[in-house]
Amino acid sequence: PIMLCDTDVLTTRVWSQILFNAVPEDFPSHTDQYDLTILLEPTTPWVDDIHRKVLPDPANPELRWDFFRRNEEALIQTNRKYMIVGGTYTERTETVIEIVHNYLANPKYAPLTKN
Repeated sequence: PIMLCDTDVLTTRVWSQILFNAVPEDFPSHTDQYDLTILLEPTTPWVDDIHRKVLPDPANPELRWDFFRRNEEALIQTNRKYMIVGGTYTERTETVIEIVHNYLANPKYAPLTKN
Protein backbone atom coordinates (compact mmCIF):
# COMPACT_ATOMS: atom_id res chain seq x y z
CA PRO A 1 0.00 0.00 0.00
CA ILE A 2 3.02 2.33 0.21
CA MET A 3 5.23 3.35 -2.65
CA LEU A 4 8.34 5.39 -2.00
CA CYS A 5 9.65 7.42 -4.91
CA ASP A 6 12.79 9.53 -4.81
CA THR A 7 12.49 11.32 -8.15
CA ASP A 8 9.51 11.94 -10.39
CA VAL A 9 8.51 14.20 -13.29
CA LEU A 10 8.16 17.19 -10.98
CA THR A 11 11.63 16.78 -9.48
CA THR A 12 13.14 16.23 -12.91
CA ARG A 13 11.55 19.45 -14.16
CA VAL A 14 13.10 21.35 -11.23
CA TRP A 15 16.51 19.82 -11.96
CA SER A 16 16.18 20.77 -15.64
CA GLN A 17 15.42 24.36 -14.70
CA ILE A 18 18.44 24.49 -12.38
CA LEU A 19 20.90 22.82 -14.76
CA PHE A 20 19.75 24.23 -18.11
CA ASN A 21 17.66 27.23 -17.08
CA ALA A 22 14.80 25.71 -19.08
CA VAL A 23 12.57 22.68 -19.42
CA PRO A 24 12.37 21.14 -22.91
CA GLU A 25 9.04 21.78 -24.63
CA ASP A 26 8.47 18.08 -25.25
CA PHE A 27 9.13 17.14 -21.61
CA PRO A 28 5.99 15.81 -19.87
CA SER A 29 4.06 18.54 -18.10
CA HIS A 30 1.85 16.24 -16.04
CA THR A 31 2.90 15.13 -12.62
CA ASP A 32 1.95 11.98 -10.83
CA GLN A 33 -0.51 12.41 -8.02
CA TYR A 34 0.75 10.95 -4.80
CA ASP A 35 -1.09 10.87 -1.50
CA LEU A 36 1.78 12.75 0.07
CA THR A 37 5.18 14.11 -0.83
CA ILE A 38 7.77 14.41 1.90
CA LEU A 39 10.09 17.33 1.27
CA LEU A 40 13.33 17.15 3.23
CA GLU A 41 14.94 20.34 4.47
CA PRO A 42 18.61 20.69 3.52
CA THR A 43 19.71 20.89 7.14
CA THR A 44 21.83 17.75 7.39
CA PRO A 45 25.53 17.81 6.61
CA TRP A 46 26.38 17.62 2.91
CA VAL A 47 27.34 14.13 1.69
CA ASP A 48 29.19 14.16 -1.60
CA ASP A 49 27.97 11.88 -4.34
CA ILE A 50 28.72 11.50 -8.02
CA HIS A 51 25.26 12.64 -9.17
CA ARG A 52 25.44 16.21 -7.91
CA LYS A 53 28.88 16.98 -9.28
CA VAL A 54 27.08 18.70 -12.18
CA LEU A 55 26.56 21.69 -9.92
CA PRO A 56 29.41 24.17 -9.45
CA ASP A 57 29.36 23.89 -5.65
CA PRO A 58 26.76 21.31 -4.54
CA ALA A 59 27.65 21.68 -0.85
CA ASN A 60 26.82 25.40 -0.93
CA PRO A 61 23.95 25.93 1.55
CA GLU A 62 22.42 28.64 -0.66
CA LEU A 63 22.17 26.24 -3.60
CA ARG A 64 20.73 23.53 -1.38
CA TRP A 65 18.05 25.92 -0.04
CA ASP A 66 17.34 27.18 -3.56
CA PHE A 67 16.68 23.61 -4.71
CA PHE A 68 14.45 23.06 -1.67
CA ARG A 69 12.45 26.25 -2.36
CA ARG A 70 12.04 25.41 -6.04
CA ASN A 71 10.71 21.99 -5.14
CA GLU A 72 8.30 23.45 -2.63
CA GLU A 73 7.07 26.00 -5.18
CA ALA A 74 6.55 23.21 -7.73
CA LEU A 75 4.53 21.25 -5.17
CA ILE A 76 2.37 24.30 -4.46
CA GLN A 77 1.85 25.04 -8.17
CA THR A 78 0.72 21.48 -8.83
CA ASN A 79 -1.47 21.43 -5.72
CA ARG A 80 0.23 18.39 -4.25
CA LYS A 81 -0.03 17.57 -0.57
CA TYR A 82 3.34 17.71 1.06
CA MET A 83 4.98 17.73 4.43
CA ILE A 84 8.34 19.24 5.28
CA VAL A 85 10.61 17.08 7.40
CA GLY A 86 13.86 18.28 8.93
CA GLY A 87 16.19 17.38 11.73
CA THR A 88 18.96 14.85 12.01
CA TYR A 89 18.96 11.68 9.94
CA THR A 90 17.57 9.78 12.95
CA GLU A 91 14.85 12.38 13.56
CA ARG A 92 13.88 12.35 9.89
CA THR A 93 13.67 8.57 9.84
CA GLU A 94 11.49 8.52 12.96
CA THR A 95 9.21 11.25 11.58
CA VAL A 96 8.73 9.54 8.22
CA ILE A 97 8.05 6.18 9.90
CA GLU A 98 5.42 7.89 12.06
CA ILE A 99 3.83 9.48 8.97
CA VAL A 100 3.67 6.10 7.19
CA HIS A 101 2.23 4.36 10.27
CA ASN A 102 -0.43 7.07 10.63
CA TYR A 103 -1.31 6.77 6.95
CA LEU A 104 -1.58 2.96 7.10
CA ALA A 105 -3.81 3.22 10.18
CA ASN A 106 -5.98 5.86 8.53
CA PRO A 107 -5.68 6.32 4.75
CA LYS A 108 -7.59 9.59 5.06
CA TYR A 109 -4.80 10.87 7.29
CA ALA A 110 -3.89 14.33 6.07
CA PRO A 111 -0.77 15.78 7.62
CA LEU A 112 -0.40 19.49 7.93
CA THR A 113 1.17 21.15 4.94
CA LYS A 114 2.41 24.64 4.24
CA ASN A 115 0.20 25.15 1.20
